[in-house]
Amino acid sequence: MREDELAERLLRILAEVIPGQEPTLDLALRDQGLESLALTRVWFGLREEFGVDVPVSWLRDCPTPAELLARVREELAAGPAAGPEDGPASSSPASRYEPFPLTDLQQAYLFSKDPQSGADTIGCHVYREFEVDDLDVTALQDAWHRVVRHHDILRAVVTPDGRQRIQEHVEQAPLAVGGPDDAPEVRARLSHRRYEPGEWPMHTVEVSHRPGERSVVHLSIDVLFIDGHGLGVLLDDWWRCYQDPGHELAAPERTVRDCVLELAAQQRTPAHRAHLDHWTERLAGLPDGPPALDAPAGRTKRTALTGHVGREQWQAIGQLAADWEVSPTALVLTLFAECFGRQRDARPLSLVLTTNHRARLPAEADDLVGPFTSSLVLPLPDTLARPLRDAAQDVHRELWSGLDHAAVSGVSALRALRAADRSAPVPSLPVVFTSMLGAGRAGADGFASAVSYAVSQTTGVALDHQMWERLSGDP
Repeated sequence: MREDELAERLLRILAEVIPGQEPTLDLALRDQGLESLALTRVWFGLREEFGVDVPVSWLRDCPTPAELLARVREELAAGPAAGPEDGPASSSPASRYEPFPLTDLQQAYLFSKDPQSGADTIGCHVYREFEVDDLDVTALQDAWHRVVRHHDILRAVVTPDGRQRIQEHVEQAPLAVGGPDDAPEVRARLSHRRYEPGEWPMHTVEVSHRPGERSVVHLSIDVLFIDGHGLGVLLDDWWRCYQDPGHELAAPERTVRDCVLELAAQQRTPAHRAHLDHWTERLAGLPDGPPALDAPAGRTKRTALTGHVGREQWQAIGQLAADWEVSPTALVLTLFAECFGRQRDARPLSLVLTTNHRARLPAEADDLVGPFTSSLVLPLPDTLARPLRDAAQDVHRELWSGLDHAAVSGVSALRALRAADRSAPVPSLPVVFTSMLGAGRAGADGFASAVSYAVSQTTGVALDHQMWERLSGDP
C-alpha cells in the first residue's frame, strides 16, 4: 500500500471522531480531549480499515497521527488481527424480525427481575421529565408514534426462550393526558415503574398539560432495550419529528439485530478470550465496592440528587486534567472515589463503570436506539494515600488499562471469575459511575436539553452516579 494512501485512509478515520477540523499528520492528538468512546471508535476504525489491533490506552497517549501511522505500519507488517472463528454474522431483510440473543447485560437485567432474586426486582429503569412551552399534544403523540415505528428496539419483546424479537407491527395507544396538578402523582407512579419480562411496551409516555403555557412530558422506559446514547437519540428524533411533521428519519443501513449479532461474533475470537483471561487474573481477590447505607426494610426506590458545575468551573477542571495529563473523566472519578474514603472507608475499593459497545460497531450504529450498554469492574487503590495529582494519574492508568480490555463486559468477567473459583466470595458492588462525556449525538438539542428531572434505578445499585456535558442553553 502506498504511503500517501495509508495516510489518507488513517486521516479519514480520525476525521470521524474529531469535530470541527480536518486532521493532519502533525495534529496534536492529546490536545483534542478525546474520551474513551471516541478513541474506541478509532480502534474499531483501524481494525475495520487495516485489520490491526492498536490498544486504546496507547491511542490515548499517542501524540500525533504521524506516530499512529508508524504504529499502523508496524502492525500491518506483523499481520492482521484475527476475526471470528466462524466468520462474521450474516443478515438479510427477511431476518430482521427473527429472534436474536440477549447481550450479557440484558441477561443480567432480565435475571434481576425474577422475584426469587430478592425484593428489588426493577431490573434497570430510567425516568425523565422535560418541559415544553405551548405544547401541541396531538403533534407530540404523532411524533412519538413515528419514533416507535422507526426504531426497531422500541418494538422489541423478550421471547419465552430468553431471546429478543422485533415486532414488525404494533398497536400504539394514545398518550395519557392530565392537568398540571397531576404531575406529582404521575412522577410518583412512573419514576420507578417495573415492567414485566415479555410485556410490551416497556415504555410509558404521559403528559401533564397546561394549555398555552409550559407542560410537563413524563417518560418512563426500561433500560433492557436502550442505552444512554440511545436515549439521547430517541429524544432528539422525537423532538425533530415534533418540530417538523414532515421530517424524514433516515433508514439505517444496519438494524439493531445486525449489531447485536456482530457483537456476539466478536466474542468468538482469540482476542476476546485473551481479554477474558486478563480479567480473570486482574479481578482475583477483588475488593468490595464502597459500603452503602442500608435502606429501610421494604424500601427500594431511589432518590434523585442533582447538581451542576458552571461553565467556567468545568473549563478549569478540564484545564487541570490536561495539565496533569489525565482525562476529565479520570479526574472526576478520582474525586468521586475519595468521597467514600473521606466520609466512610479509605480502603481499596471496586467500582462498576458504565461503558458502551457502540464504538465496536460501524459509525451508522450511532443513529440506532439499542441495548449496547456494557460495564467495567475497576479495582481502585486507596487514593487518599497520595497527592491528588498522583492519585488521578494512577486512576487514569487503571481506567485506560481497563478500557483496553472493555470488549469483555463486567458481567462476563465476573462470571468467568466465579467459574474459576466457585469458593471465592461474591463481591458487593453497589456503586456505579457513569460518564457520558463525548457521548450522544452531535448537535442534539430540543427535548434532551429540556430535561428538568431525572432518576434511574438498577437492581442492587445503591448509588448510580451519572455525569454529562450540556453543550447548549444556560451555563
